[in-house]
Amino acid sequence: MVLGAFGGLYGAFVIKWNLRAQAFRKKYLGEWPVGEVVVLSFVTAVVCYWNAWLRIDMTEMMERLFKQCEGVEDYNGICL
Repeated sequence: MVLGAFGGLYGAFVIKWNLRAQAFRKKYLGEWPVGEVVVLSFVTAVVCYWNAWLRIDMTEMMERLFKQCEGVEDYNGICL
C-alpha cells in the first residue's frame, strides 16, 4: 500500500510539472519550434561531449560497467 501511495503521489507530481512545462513551451517557445530543437540539441551535445561515458556506444558502456575490477585498467575511476 505504501508503494502504491508513493507511486500515485509521484505520478501526480510528474503530471503537474509536465503540464506546467507544456504551458511554458506553448507560451514562450511556440513561435520558434526549430530554434527550440537547435538549442536543445546544442546543449545536449555540449553536455555529452565532456562526459566520457556518454561519448561511447551502449555496448562498450555496458561492457565496462559490468566488467570485474581486476588488473590495472581503471576505466575513469569506476574501479576504486
